[in-house]
Amino acid sequence: MGLGLRLFVLLLSLLALISLGTIIFTKGFLLKRTVVNKTSECSVDFTIQSERHGEEGCWMHRRYRKAVLIVIDALRYDFMLFNSSLADDTAQYFENKLPVLYELLQRKPLNSRLYKFVADPPTTTLQRLKGLTTGSLPTFVDAGSNFASYEITEDNVIDQLRKLNKRITFMGDDTWMGLFPGRFQRSFPFPSFDVMDLHTVDHGILEHLLPELRRSDWDVAIAHFLGVDHCGHRFGPSHIEMSKKLRQMDIMLRSIVEQMEEDTVLFVMGDHGMTRTGDHGGDSQSELEAGLFIYSPAQITATPLPKDPSQYGTVSQIDLVPTLSLLLGVPIPFSNLGTVMMELFNHCPWWKTGNSKIKQTYHSLKALRLNAYQVNGYLEAYKPLAGDLDVGQLEKLQKLFIHSEADLQNLLTAMVKNNDNRDVERRMQILEDHYFTYLMELNHCAEKTWAKFDMGSVYLGLTVVFVSVAGTVALLVLTNTGQETVSWKMYLCVGGCLVITVFGVVQKSYMSNSSMPFILGTFDLLVFVFMVFAVMNMSQKKKEGHTDSDSGKMADIVKLPKLDTLISCVVCFLTFVSYFSNSFVVYEDKLMTFLTQTLLVVLSFFAAADIFYREKAADIDRREKSGPQKRPHNFDVIKLLTHPSCMTLILAVLMMICVRASSVFHACREEQVNCEISAFLEPLSESNSRNARYMFSIACLVITVFSSRLWLRHFGNLNGNSFPVLCARYAIPAAAVCLALHWALTGLPAKILDSLEPWQQVALPRAAYFLLGLCLVAILFSPLCIYKLPTTNDHEFQLYPGLSRNQIIPSLFSHVKQNFRQQLANQKSEDKPPVVYGLGSMYSASIVFLVTVCCLLISLLLGDGMSPSVFLMLLVQFLYLELCAQLYGHKSSEGVSIFMLPVIGWGLLTSLFFYNSGHQATVTTIRWEVAFTGFHGNHESNIVPAVLVALNTFSSYILFTVASPLLLFSQRVRTGLITVFSKAKLDVPEKGDFSLNEEPAVLRTAIFRLFLSIILFQCLKLFASMCAAALHRRHLMVWKIFAPRFVFEATSSFLVFELCSLMYLFVLRVDSALNRWVSCLAETQKTK
Repeated sequence: MGLGLRLFVLLLSLLALISLGTIIFTKGFLLKRTVVNKTSECSVDFTIQSERHGEEGCWMHRRYRKAVLIVIDALRYDFMLFNSSLADDTAQYFENKLPVLYELLQRKPLNSRLYKFVADPPTTTLQRLKGLTTGSLPTFVDAGSNFASYEITEDNVIDQLRKLNKRITFMGDDTWMGLFPGRFQRSFPFPSFDVMDLHTVDHGILEHLLPELRRSDWDVAIAHFLGVDHCGHRFGPSHIEMSKKLRQMDIMLRSIVEQMEEDTVLFVMGDHGMTRTGDHGGDSQSELEAGLFIYSPAQITATPLPKDPSQYGTVSQIDLVPTLSLLLGVPIPFSNLGTVMMELFNHCPWWKTGNSKIKQTYHSLKALRLNAYQVNGYLEAYKPLAGDLDVGQLEKLQKLFIHSEADLQNLLTAMVKNNDNRDVERRMQILEDHYFTYLMELNHCAEKTWAKFDMGSVYLGLTVVFVSVAGTVALLVLTNTGQETVSWKMYLCVGGCLVITVFGVVQKSYMSNSSMPFILGTFDLLVFVFMVFAVMNMSQKKKEGHTDSDSGKMADIVKLPKLDTLISCVVCFLTFVSYFSNSFVVYEDKLMTFLTQTLLVVLSFFAAADIFYREKAADIDRREKSGPQKRPHNFDVIKLLTHPSCMTLILAVLMMICVRASSVFHACREEQVNCEISAFLEPLSESNSRNARYMFSIACLVITVFSSRLWLRHFGNLNGNSFPVLCARYAIPAAAVCLALHWALTGLPAKILDSLEPWQQVALPRAAYFLLGLCLVAILFSPLCIYKLPTTNDHEFQLYPGLSRNQIIPSLFSHVKQNFRQQLANQKSEDKPPVVYGLGSMYSASIVFLVTVCCLLISLLLGDGMSPSVFLMLLVQFLYLELCAQLYGHKSSEGVSIFMLPVIGWGLLTSLFFYNSGHQATVTTIRWEVAFTGFHGNHESNIVPAVLVALNTFSSYILFTVASPLLLFSQRVRTGLITVFSKAKLDVPEKGDFSLNEEPAVLRTAIFRLFLSIILFQCLKLFASMCAAALHRRHLMVWKIFAPRFVFEATSSFLVFELCSLMYLFVLRVDSALNRWVSCLAETQKTK
């Protein structure tokens, strides 16, 4: 095994340990709550049998025989309100579009109710459906399975209905089929993932809904519409399409109401709301506040409807579960934490509760008491599994429950046996308040401690990641650029990390006390630190002993200037501690801008100072050789401005302008006050300056492709007819044309775009995918963009058809003259080496080719609005490489140096452009519609949409990691700007990055150190996010700020780790191809 593969094994080993530690931490931090595998039974001992009357039912007589549940996805509460003072032309597109609800509330106030239906975060459809059917509270980690539904095994209202042989019909969102497979008597599911499709699901439901309701063989009908939600994702709530969709829902509800009978109850609800941009998933007010409307042709309540809509009630979404269960006469699901809506139980037609306040209160009290018994039984079963529940609070609430039961029994005894009816209503009201308080407090208590953290796994994960980070530092110390073999100390370092990880896992497996892994993990850290210092000490001793095999090993420790080291540590420390402040996390985009620009100032100052002192030293040398010269007295402004030091500062200023300009393409998160979403994030069809924006995006796309082409042409990498060269010449521009035409197509009005055939909508992006895939295959299988001039001594003369007699002689003369000149040239240059175009930039050209392909792919997924952001990414990369090459490139004659400070700056730019390409570390800013770029309808699996969404979300990490080898090669490849800066002659002939092929050990160790440095900085950010999430696990904002930040950081880290491994192999692939080419060339030269 060669040096390159051995170093790659070490790299993979470290990445595996870091990934393992992150997974262990995730397992302990993002736990799913403990599921109690019990179900409620129909026959229980806490019901009063003599109280049953009217219809049959479990626990309590059923009020209705049938129920219709209409779920309108993302139906916000204010969508359901009606403001009679608004005229149609002044109302917003989502206002007053469901007048049927208002009409029923006004005409039949005792038959209908409207509630603010508050969801529990996260506000994703899967989690809301779990809450709406089980009555339990979802956890944060469930959000990850929103598009990979899992069957609900916990007790739920659907299974309770099935146990009583109720017939359920379903139609709509196919998410229900994943949650409840085989539960429905008839089902009409429709694909739900295509957020660009507003009508397929809704039209499919409308086709079956009314015919199903006219049948008699059903007890519960469920319809889940998606058009409103998809309209919000595509256009936002303030769009005319939202008005059309809500009016369609209004017509649908009217048709249902007309067919309802008195034994049927209708529930119309939203599973969550939506933001002003139409997104959801977080916990903002607009996302949490859905609406719930309840109606029946028969009276459902004895409570008058408030005249002021602001006084309508507010209920939690989990309150639907006990309410629906008791109304239909089925047991409340065992794990329910919701509270019955009491005003729906104060009317009973069989008990004639009409004008009797006592009967009304007692009837609602009975439902509340059954609810309290159910929740009490659940917590009694859950308490042994959740040891961190507040025991004192539970005992206090248990006493309240027992006291309420005793008071109720005393009251009933006094009423029945003693005929004592004094203050009965008041005493019942007190009991009602006690039961309600008991339920609310228990809900709050369970909410606070719902997720039980596995602190052993949390501590072990932190320990493994910390040890891996320390191991990365040790490898950087022990790896010497140019070493021929992998030293035993490097193996010992990685092996020590592995041993400590194994010990930690064993300790975690056998220690029941959660504090023990932390104590033993601390011991492991001490052992590891001791081991690292021992290895470094041995290395130092061998250096002092002048051992040849280890000479220079510690030179890398002091290779960095002390000021560079200090600044690197300060920047890393500031980045690390920023993760512990919720304010800094919320405004991380601003923080990254500040840190990046500060580092650019430092680097530009270093570069300018370095140039100044080198120029001064060169000037002194010239004077010593040529003698004293007369200095000009006049001040030359042009000379000052064109001085390399001044040019370096101008370069830094230009780079900071680009960084500032990129902030235009930002996205907003809810916590950022007074933040306005970038106009470039709006769909092109909705832009007020559509033509100007489109032309600007196309200009940026053209400049991006032209710049890459110009760079390759400048260094001679576009000569010849090899596969990658042809792709660079034709396939890349053709892909750019496909992007431009696709963006023009998306700029059409929605009505025109939807009228196109599916293949017409996806043809252009698929063509772009094909062309870019072709380019990727070309550069992987033939990574050399070089061209050798032919050296044939003679050329065969051919007479082409169609030549006249008068043209034959001139053609023959030209051929003889060409051969004569070629022979003369060969006689004069027999010993000259062959001429090869692009050889001096061969490594860099392959990376530039890859970066160009990635740019076009990411531009396609980000959309036309972010095309300028992609261009700025490339421009900043180029300017930054120029700055770093100027600072360190003059040492290229001495070897290749990998400094930590430029790598840190590269990492800061990566994080900065994550935010400045329309993203935030929140669920709501994920652009799910990207999963359908080039695809129409639903995907057969989740792999393709997951890849497309990941490419969009982490585009900056992809571009900067793929381009990161240029940090190494730019020290050898001199561009135009660097040539201006470097006026002094080099000590060795300029060979470009081809010189690295002559030093294979230098290339492999340098690229290894480069990726180790990138991984180290990424791991520091990952470790910081893990520590912050663990420290703030009881923080109010943990699931809103710290947990999402950790999830995004972990995902981006895994992506960076994978890309670092692939790019390391790609560089070795290019080097291997070059070695074969050189060998073939040498064989050819020998045969001549």
